[in-house]
Amino acid sequence: MIFIEQDYRRATCLAEKILRNFMIDRRYIAVITDQHIIEPGSLLYGLDTNASAARVFEALKAEPLAELVLSLGDLGDTTRNPNRETATASKDSYQHVKHLTEGLTLPLLTVAGNHDDPKLMEAAFPNQWESQKNGVCRYSFH
Repeated sequence: MIFIEQDYRRATCLAEKILRNFMIDRRYIAVITDQHIIEPGSLLYGLDTNASAARVFEALKAEPLAELVLSLGDLGDTTRNPNRETATASKDSYQHVKHLTEGLTLPLLTVAGNHDDPKLMEAAFPNQWESQKNGVCRYSFH
């Protein structure tokens, strides 16, 4: 069972604890962070973050050991807001994430980061957690 607090500042510590537990049980998860997937055809500070994310997801589609993918924040982003401190992902960003993850057979669990929009993320990836209460999310392997 995985418990994740929806506070991106604590996500790294929680991920470390989760990884330790998985290694004891010989279960493997793939942890990704800061993909910054943006609207198709755009660059973020001159970087093609969509292309690098596409390579990551293609590698994950062929990963034989992982049982799930855990995204620890900033899965999405946007180029539509020039203020990097307040920029959050757009609906188009998450639609592009869905496109990039087509064919991924592993469950994708997301934790919102400061460039993610939690409501749009939940709309794009509904019911990924078994329960969410007081900012704590729960997922069990079946």
